[in-house]
Amino acid sequence: MGSLYAKNKIYTGYDGNTIGFQVSSSVTSPAFSVVTGGNFYLSYPTNLTIAGNTYIPFSGSFQELRFYNDNLVEEAFDDYVMNPYSIEGNSLEGPNSSLKRLIFRAPLGTVLDNDSNTTRTSIHPQISTIPPVQSFIISGSSNYTLNGTYVFVPQNEVTYQDQFATGVKNAVTEKIKIIDSVYPEGNTLSPYVSIQQTSYLSESFNRDINYVEVAFSPQDEVNDDIISQLGNFNIGDYIGDPRQVSSQLTYYPNFNKLRDEYFSKYMSNYNIWDYIRLIKFYDNSLFKMIKDFTPARSSLATGIVIKQTLLERNKYPLPQATTNSEITFVGSPTTRTLNIPY
Repeated sequence: MGSLYAKNKIYTGYDGNTIGFQVSSSVTSPAFSVVTGGNFYLSYPTNLTIAGNTYIPFSGSFQELRFYNDNLVEEAFDDYVMNPYSIEGNSLEGPNSSLKRLIFRAPLGTVLDNDSNTTRTSIHPQISTIPPVQSFIISGSSNYTLNGTYVFVPQNEVTYQDQFATGVKNAVTEKIKIIDSVYPEGNTLSPYVSIQQTSYLSESFNRDINYVEVAFSPQDEVNDDIISQLGNFNIGDYIGDPRQVSSQLTYYPNFNKLRDEYFSKYMSNYNIWDYIRLIKFYDNSLFKMIKDFTPARSSLATGIVIKQTLLERNKYPLPQATTNSEITFVGSPTTRTLNIPY
């Protein structure tokens, strides 16, 4: 028995992504036991009878097909509705993480994979290990094929990334703000008060950083996948332990543990040089034009940027104060006997 959720998202402009229609129910079906037998039919040509129950063929469109070996919590499913690339599990790390629970993923339309003449391979995280771990088919193979009549339909979609707060490293695609100017009242000019002011109520909760990056970076694709697998969480749980203030470590142990578990699915390093070579084909005048339209107070980064990923963060060991206690006698050089009872 498991929970069945059906939801969709509604796009109403900038910052307008919301979950619209939603319904949930409980389902108990012996049809899911067929998966463990090595056969699964998403859309059988005719009615299919399994364990005395008759199932009609699927009719409609779908973007991906995934199998988890555990029921997902509703929060993880909500993130998938808003971001089709999301592959979150029930926890960030450990046995309930996406790394352990996602056992099969056929991206289909989400990833450019529309060649009908080849055998496809699942892209679940553990497929990168040799031999594959948590594979869909019991024999150890995670290959699949598409049969029958189907068509790939182009679709434009706005996705919402539920990214965790990392400051300047967070990706922001729409950052144009128009703020009404506030001028002081009265006829007296003061050398200490600016004529043009910004009302306290109009300021956002966090002040913006005067850093603009309009560039290509090989870490951007890695960051997108990190957000897809981990989603939003409180980074302070990993780097905010006050006991680390007195530590001389140059890294955060818990945060590094999370990073190592995520990167365990990578089979090889990112080929940065091929990425840089691809960017060379862009017209360099594009970045010069962007610089002309960027405010002067902003620090601009264009072209190619090599930076840390969201899961890399250095720690500066704070200098620790030491105390030293001494008793000093100050006085004239006289001969006296100091009697201290003990």
